[in-house]
Amino acid sequence: MESNQIQNINKDNLIKKHTDKNHHDSLKIIFANDTIYFNDKDVTTPNNINTKTHSKLVKTFGTIDADFHSWIINQLVSVFGTDTEKLASELNAVLVVLSGISPKNELECMLAVQTCITHQLAMESVRRANLPDQTSEGRSINMNRSVKLMNLFLQQTEGLERLKGKINQKIVVEHVTVNDGGKAIVGNISSLPDQVGRGE
Repeated sequence: MESNQIQNINKDNLIKKHTDKNHHDSLKIIFANDTIYFNDKDVTTPNNINTKTHSKLVKTFGTIDADFHSWIINQLVSVFGTDTEKLASELNAVLVVLSGISPKNELECMLAVQTCITHQLAMESVRRANLPDQTSEGRSINMNRSVKLMNLFLQQTEGLERLKGKINQKIVVEHVTVNDGGKAIVGNISSLPDQVGRGE
């Protein structure tokens, strides 16, 4: 059985594991028998989870769909590798970030996950640039890569803000021409009479 495969498991087979009280509001990834669990008592199947975990799943992934959860987790596994101990830590860190972002749908969740990966890659590039035996060329290549990734990170976070409606688009009018007999309105316009724009 591959370690990156998520299975639907009966509650009777679930393991008991103490979770960090400081993160009790977030979903936690636990590995057992090459299987990934959400929390220590709940499974990913919608019919077998309680109301509390249902709320956590929606807050973390933006949806209750179990196939989507598995799809995202499997993609993260393919990125982080199969070292079980390290993988659980990496996945749980991503889940905490997703919970903080609170995506409202699948699209927001996918972009939030991409943002986490971009951050991971940017930090890895900085680490490689600062290796004691790193060459001058290697340091330059990795720092340039990290700068590009950090700029991408900013673009992704701005994209998330736009999806959430937190960034308002502004239209700047640099030049206005008013013909004889015409009128120009300067300022915020909340509504216009039906006659405006009809040439009346």
